[in-house]
Amino acid sequence: MASLDKETAAPDHLKSNELASLHFLMANLANTQLTMKREFEESMNSLRVGMNSLRDLLLSRLGDNVENVKKERKDDVVEVVNISSDSSFSLSARSKPKMTSTATKRKGKVVLKSPVRVRSPILTRQDTERRGSAKQVIGPFTSTQHVSKRDKLLIRHAFDQSKDASEVLVKSPWFHLNRAEFKLLLPETWLSTQIMTMCTDLLTLEDFCEKRRVHWFLPPAFGVRKAGGRVFAYSEETLKTMYSAEEFSDCEKIFAPVLVDKHFFLSVFDLNQKVIQIWDSFPNFLDSIMMEEKVKQIANELDSLFYVEIIRRYACDMLVSFTVEIVVNAPRKQNGFDCGLFVLKLMRSGGNLDDCLRGMRKRFDSEEERIELALFMLNNKDNEVGDQIYRELVGQSQSG
Repeated sequence: MASLDKETAAPDHLKSNELASLHFLMANLANTQLTMKREFEESMNSLRVGMNSLRDLLLSRLGDNVENVKKERKDDVVEVVNISSDSSFSLSARSKPKMTSTATKRKGKVVLKSPVRVRSPILTRQDTERRGSAKQVIGPFTSTQHVSKRDKLLIRHAFDQSKDASEVLVKSPWFHLNRAEFKLLLPETWLSTQIMTMCTDLLTLEDFCEKRRVHWFLPPAFGVRKAGGRVFAYSEETLKTMYSAEEFSDCEKIFAPVLVDKHFFLSVFDLNQKVIQIWDSFPNFLDSIMMEEKVKQIANELDSLFYVEIIRRYACDMLVSFTVEIVVNAPRKQNGFDCGLFVLKLMRSGGNLDDCLRGMRKRFDSEEERIELALFMLNNKDNEVGDQIYRELVGQSQSG
């Protein structure tokens, strides 16, 4: 009888095992579906971000053409066409379109055929400006802007690849650029950290002449760390000479360029508003959390260098506690290599970021900006070798 009970119980035992296996498979299936859903949503989000970036790029490039088309259509509107009884016709309109005459007289009557509108080609703002003044070749660049003989001479000398690559062209008390480093200003090249560092040096030296240094300009390597400690372009002693602790109370904004994967963006520390702004000319290329971490590293270094002055100014607040904001209307580059130019344009605006933004939207020519930046360094009053180079060039031209 006992053996019979065991035989009858066996199917129930097997059934419970099958149910357990079934529950396990269903749980795995649910987890798999959840994972696939999450991956699908992430892929769609990435695709959405990419499509938005592409849309913004296309809109920015086509903006000028759209405005021109709208203007033409407005100018071409003809409200009424009247044919008078005295064999003449007139157009009543806000603005008469340009036409080729297709009206012919037949036995005292006027037969009005369909007018043929002759439209001017759609021109962008840059096309109009180029037609107004012819482009001139200056060394490796082309420009419609006036450039003096002195400036042309300096540009051609600086970018003459047949000359000594190690010749120092720009020199400050803390840094210098030779010809090999200077050529990274050539058209369609990324700006290097050396050029960015040289420009921050010269901007810092310009501020030395002011009674109150309200703006500080940090080198791009500021705040970078590697195993073994800080990796600055300068020692802490030099940094404290460039950025005096006693002047921290007068400082209103600190401009700090940041380089990630050959892409520059600008962080602006607004010390009065306790805000760190991020100006990025290529939005969505870098993760916002990663950008915030980069600027917090700079804030940490500033906190450690000027701890006493920061505590004195803000009581208990440190720079690392400032709110980080990404500027949504920052100017956007139209290619893959002008991010450094945008950063330096903003830094050289003297703190008038809104005015600079409007100017960049109105006109931005990559090659002309590179000429302007090269001359900013070569002609700078704080360039210790600038006058000497020019005198030698004049002497060579006179003797030749």
